[in-house]
Amino acid sequence: HDSINRADGVDWSPDNQYLAVAHYSLDVRVYKVDNGVPTEITTAKVTHTGSDWVNGVSWHPSGKYLAVADKSSATDQLKVYKFDGTTLSLVASISSGSADFGDTISWHPSGRFIAFGSYTGTLGVFRFYDTSGSESLISATTASHGAALQWAKWSPSGKYLMAGGAYYATDSTNIRVYEFDGKSVLTEIAGCRMDLESGTTYGGSWHPSGNFAVIGVYSPQSIHLLKFNESSFSLVEKELFNLSEKIGGVFGAEWSKSGKHLSVFGISGKVSGTTSLLYEFDSEKLTELVDSRESDHANETQFASFSRDDSFLATVGSRSGVGGLEIYKTGMNPLMVSNSWANVTLREQADLGEPLT
Repeated sequence: HDSINRADGVDWSPDNQYLAVAHYSLDVRVYKVDNGVPTEITTAKVTHTGSDWVNGVSWHPSGKYLAVADKSSATDQLKVYKFDGTTLSLVASISSGSADFGDTISWHPSGRFIAFGSYTGTLGVFRFYDTSGSESLISATTASHGAALQWAKWSPSGKYLMAGGAYYATDSTNIRVYEFDGKSVLTEIAGCRMDLESGTTYGGSWHPSGNFAVIGVYSPQSIHLLKFNESSFSLVEKELFNLSEKIGGVFGAEWSKSGKHLSVFGISGKVSGTTSLLYEFDSEKLTELVDSRESDHANETQFASFSRDDSFLATVGSRSGVGGLEIYKTGMNPLMVSNSWANVTLREQADLGEPLT
């Protein structure tokens, strides 16, 4: 496999067969995964005037399309590729009109909308049309988030969009929830403020029930479990985990599709090589299951994604200038790395604690 500087996104297809990976080196690759072992089947070069890197990927709920964030020094673009099982074909693209827009991407559960966030603070929703074999994108609505966006995620129902990132000292909230009318209106309905040494939350995720969310804070190194009350439109902190002794900075957190497990990932810290942690969730409380998980990413794990059946966890990151994909089998003790770009051989990780159940 080719050496790359880093990977900036990973997502499992809805049918569990494929992994899409965004490469910093301006391409998107799709891997067919057989029992945890990935085989590259197609690559799409993502480029236009001023293209800098690919900053995220998200599968359409049908698995027929892949949305890609194309970062550019000129103007960022949202692109949609059609996937037929063997190739990726560009079928739609739209310019954001800004050079700081493609910092987050998330496909609506209906498959009709894509959220596309801006480091300048604009949260955009784009309408995707797939009619009579013709695909297109148009702008549906925008909202002024008031701070530099790093992430935005649709709730499982698609009724809400949660977003976060950097914040201004004058902001009363830095995590916000918007209600979406399913057409063209985003209305801010809830939010909370976190005191951040780094000034930034790099990632957050909805629990599949829609009743909880988890926020990863780079510094102070921590994750926050929030309860979302739909009747009162409020976010209330349930638990805070201080990870300063375990991880150097938190980039994000990702729930498994069943909601039973949580992957927390970031940059290595006091525990050498540790770039991610795993938790179990019992509907109200998080319990750490696996500690000090080293990976071939070594210095940082930037993104993670569970397969839809929860059998595998894929992570991407970088190590000494070489990006890596690792796939972990979640039911083994110890967890087994099925494959990685940096070292395409099977290997086991020792001392990883109890297996996920």
